[in-house]
Parts: sequence; structure tokens; C-alpha cells
Amino acid sequence: MRHEFSARPPNIAARVQALDAPDSVLITAAVHELVSGLFLVEDRGSQRLKGIGDPVQLYRAIGQSVVRRRTHAAATRTLSPLVKETRRCSFS
Repeated sequence: MRHEFSARPPNIAARVQALDAPDSVLITAAVHELVSGLFLVEDRGSQRLKGIGDPVQLYRAIGQSVVRRRTHAAATRTLSPLVKETRRCSFS
């Protein structure tokens, strides 16, 4: 099995960290999607980062939301409807 690694995520993380003020947290749009609903964020706009071709959307975490778990955060977003499954699965 061949694994390919990209230097892009660590480079982006290093550049974002360099922009960050002391005692604050900047996150990219990718991280924002992962923690959406768990933290209150301030949109910092698209920023050009040294060595990164495309602008990167940044957010600053400004506090914890009232939601304590990702499942509750997901409930606040639009989710795909659940489909009732009538077939039973058996494991032998």
C-alpha cells in the first residue's frame, strides 16, 4: 500500500499560527466544518498565506457555544432525512 503525504496542511497550520494573536485561536474553514456549532466564531475573511496559492478562509474562535456535543451541534444544522430501514441484518 502506498501512502502519499502532502506538506500543505502543516504549512497552512504554521502560517495560520503565525497570524494568530496571543491567547486566541484562528481556524481554517476545514476545521470550522469539524467543530461547527461547538464554538462561537468570528469570520476573519479570506487571507493570502505565504507559500499557499489560494486564499484561505479563516475564523477566530471567540467562545464556546451552549452545545456540548457534536450530535447536538449537528441537530442545529440541516441534516439529511433519516430513512426507515425495514430489512433486518443478521450476523452469523
